[in-house]
Amino acid sequence: MVLDDLAHALKNLSQSSFIPLILVKEHVLAYVFFWNEDRKASFFIYDILDVLHNDEFKQSVEALLFIPDNWNQNDHNGLLTEMDNNRKNKGLSGYKSGQYQYVLFVSGSYTHEHELATQGVDNIITKQCPRLCLEVVKIVRDLGYPV
Repeated sequence: MVLDDLAHALKNLSQSSFIPLILVKEHVLAYVFFWNEDRKASFFIYDILDVLHNDEFKQSVEALLFIPDNWNQNDHNGLLTEMDNNRKNKGLSGYKSGQYQYVLFVSGSYTHEHELATQGVDNIITKQCPRLCLEVVKIVRDLGYPV
């Protein structure tokens, strides 16, 4: 679906006359599929903040069935243990099961990566749940928030 949408958009761009190549590049790089690690981190650290506690967002995330409800039974290469310890040191409870809690875990992991011994948050998250960024960005955009 993402690639079909991109192909359609590029076809429309190519039919327009005299569009500078830089605009085509910007258009292509706006697609989540092409985001690099820094852009994904920026999304999960900053872009998602306004919508993170929105009830519609929570409901939409809980409907993402590709995220296992018991995701927290996987240690994510030590990342979950470190993040739970980080939260406990701040007086917060550890992460619970559920898709929304997974998104909170991912957002927190990107946010606090520089404080953690476990590095490579993007690789760990992408390996465990490759569709996550695509689907969460879609939810955020569908709710009318800028990304």
